[in-house]
Amino acid sequence: MDTAREWRGGQVQLALLLRRSPGLGVALVADAPLAGALADEDVRVHPVLGGPFSALRLRALVQVLAPDVLAAHTSRAHSLALLAAGGRPVVVHRRVDFAVGTGVVGPLKRIKYRAAARYVAVSEAVSGVLIAGGVEPSNIDVVPDAVDAAPWLREIDRREARLRLGVPDGAEWLAAVGALVEHKGHRVLIDALRAVPNAFLTVAGEGPLRGRLEAQIAAAGLVDRVRLLGSRGDVCEWLGAADRFVHPSLEEGLGQAVIEAMLAGVPVVASRAGGVPEVVGKDGVLVEPGDVKALSAALASHPRLSASAVERLRSRHDPAALVASTLAAYERAIAARG
Repeated sequence: MDTAREWRGGQVQLALLLRRSPGLGVALVADAPLAGALADEDVRVHPVLGGPFSALRLRALVQVLAPDVLAAHTSRAHSLALLAAGGRPVVVHRRVDFAVGTGVVGPLKRIKYRAAARYVAVSEAVSGVLIAGGVEPSNIDVVPDAVDAAPWLREIDRREARLRLGVPDGAEWLAAVGALVEHKGHRVLIDALRAVPNAFLTVAGEGPLRGRLEAQIAAAGLVDRVRLLGSRGDVCEWLGAADRFVHPSLEEGLGQAVIEAMLAGVPVVASRAGGVPEVVGKDGVLVEPGDVKALSAALASHPRLSASAVERLRSRHDPAALVASTLAAYERAIAARG
């Protein structure tokens, strides 16, 4: 189950899982990008989510299909699954690293989180957040994102790529990929860019923060050094030509875009947020989230990737491993319920 109406890392991973797992079907919102992405696939798609009667439609679907397990890929899907499960085990996929069970509704959220049979955490950092929120460690499986490495290992014509995106000759090309939302840290990145005079930044991604970012870019006098590219389906065709990849997130479950950039051979400067250090390891520069001065200094540095980085990432983020580990988590949830 996925209630998202956008196409982001979670939907990419779910699509990959569904395409490689014939026994799974998916309940989603009818007009979601995920529905379009699966339209020509041999995947059972049930567009029953969205609107005030989602819980009733999902419960009816569950009664007809009688699935062995319900897997929720969003917070809203988590709530709906508990309402519709009818005694069946619920597995919750958790991709974010913000705290569980805080604020006014914290006690209710903790009850919600204890009601699921198992959790699939995208990183050790997210697993730690779940444990801090009251989830039993034995009920958590850590399954990192998977990436098909082949598209990112292609040879790139660096000059053609720079011309394609309007990167000036002689500039240090900094590339970022991520939705234009607050926790991705783009506002921190733009502030940091002011102290790196020879850098040109491209940001692939779209989101509600675009207007504020455009105003910030103009106020900082960076209009000639920053391009907001919007949503792009061709990132793998040019990312490998960038001089550095920048990922300044304030919060981050893992960092799928960081994996892709490193596979493409691009040195990484990133924040030490959530599971990002688990991806970068010793193959990049990490700074504290939100630290403009440290990020500026890191952007002016010249990190390198080790010779073993690509092989390490290919092994750890292999799609076959994602599928096997996820299905094993589902089997454990089923077995625990008898």
